[in-house]
Amino acid sequence: SRHIDVMNSRQFREAYTDARINAGLEVDRAWVTNPTHPYYANSTDWQSLMYRPAYQTKNDISISGGSREFSYGVSLGYRDSQPIIVGTSHRQYSIRTNFTYKLTKWLSAGTKVFYSRTDYTRVMTGQSNMSSAIRGIVSAPPVFSPYDYETGELVNSLGANEFRNPLAIATKYPITFN
Repeated sequence: SRHIDVMNSRQFREAYTDARINAGLEVDRAWVTNPTHPYYANSTDWQSLMYRPAYQTKNDISISGGSREFSYGVSLGYRDSQPIIVGTSHRQYSIRTNFTYKLTKWLSAGTKVFYSRTDYTRVMTGQSNMSSAIRGIVSAPPVFSPYDYETGELVNSLGANEFRNPLAIATKYPITFN
């Protein structure tokens, strides 16, 4: 997939430092002043981590038949779509039945029934970095890892609770519709 050009950790630290100095502010964030610390010695490409190839599977089966007085048709469907953002999914199940009865030479009656169920899971897409996995993909600093360097567990916050981890937002807090 196509990615937006973003800075790596070295470029990000340099740009952040220049911006703070140009604004007359102190450069005091540990992730800038201590780039070799295991918490900040990363160069995470959030887009590569959060985007995946999108796949779709669609399966249908139908059976039909009948006689002069009666005909039927039954079809089943299943679709499984894996959208490009990790933590999202879309599945759809369907069944359709058609029954036709010939009551007389000139009168027929029929029954048609259709049922569909959709299970959809999406990620949070709020307007701030604190709640939007999508926005976090391009705004989370590359100096952080989504995982704790000691335990390997997915962390919720990056830095001193300055940023939310977009991977945690997408995988730990899905929004599911049935």
